Amino acid sequence: MINSITFGARYITNGSVQQRDLLTKVYSPRKVSIVQIDGVNEADVKAVSNAVKKWKNAVYAPAIRSMLDCIFAGFVSQKEQSVLAITTQKKNFNKLNSKKIIALAEIDKRNNDEIHIDYLEVNPKYAYPEKSRKYKGIGSCMLDFLKNFYKKTITLNSDFKVTEFYTRNKFHVMQEGKFDYIWNPENL
Repeated sequence: MINSITFGARYITNGSVQQRDLLTKVYSPRKVSIVQIDGVNEADVKAVSNAVKKWKNAVYAPAIRSMLDCIFAGFVSQKEQSVLAITTQKKNFNKLNSKKIIALAEIDKRNNDEIHIDYLEVNPKYAYPEKSRKYKGIGSCMLDFLKNFYKKTITLNSDFKVTEFYTRNKFHVMQEGKFDYIWNPENL
């Protein structure tokens, strides 16, 4: 039997979100880390699972966690599907801290010409325009990363509640009356 060693989440790059100062109540840039979750690493899968359990009112994060379970079980290849996270963690990504994960995205890479965002979810306590939220700009940070890293067409399906968010991030509705969006690298 061959033992394979996995090292956990792979740091990809830094990103930037806005963090609210508790005293001044003013937002300023904060560096975050964008990592690829290792779906065959039990600690990574557990960290994501623990994060998702704590995200009250999460809609898509449970589906992202389920995909990690499928990757971990060997039903799906990480070459086809990957899970990315934005975390406030700065080092030791081999021990991903579930409390510092602030966004997750599941990416379908099976088509060579484009990537498809199956799911994107920001921790709900940071996702909605509340005056007291600690961070903002997290979803845009993930989209900016995907645009610059993959440099190919990006597609996604969503619902009417987030149309403004995707159009603000240079995505266009693919067909009137439907909530399918597209972004082209020519928009860079």
